[in-house]
Amino acid sequence: MRSRSRPPAIYAFWVYVAYDGQWTGDANNASTINNSGTWTTMSAGFANSGTFNNNAGGTVSGLLTNTAGVTTNFGQLNGGATVSGGDADQ
Repeated sequence: MRSRSRPPAIYAFWVYVAYDGQWTGDANNASTINNSGTWTTMSAGFANSGTFNNNAGGTVSGLLTNTAGVTTNFGQLNGGATVSGGDADQ
């Protein structure tokens, strides 16, 4: 049974976190996420195989893992990043 105290993971079709917006939860992205706010991951972190744009002013706290697709970062990656496939640009 799933704990009710933990926010659900997001499996993205298209998500936009606006400036000053906050999201807490893990992500397993195979589509498009644009972040201009604050994204705080839980235990699983942020897995990207689609398109992830961390725009200027955007912050990701937690590990970003890029296995395919494209990650573009103009913000802050506070938990670091691992790239095993795809393309990660800064």
